[in-house]
Amino acid sequence: MSLRDVLNKSKKEKKKAQAIDTAKKVGVGLGVGAAVGAAAGVLLAPKAGE
Repeated sequence: MSLRDVLNKSKKEKKKAQAIDTAKKVGVGLGVGAAVGAAAGVLLAPKAGE
């Protein structure tokens, strides 16, 4: 294994870790957005019969 192979492997691992981190952030953002939207919908919905 040459030095170039080791460096390329390290770069690939960093990119993969960064992609996983980004995916986690997107998932958290979607979850928070859904929770806020649901709460707003419940709080701002008209009362039944009005």
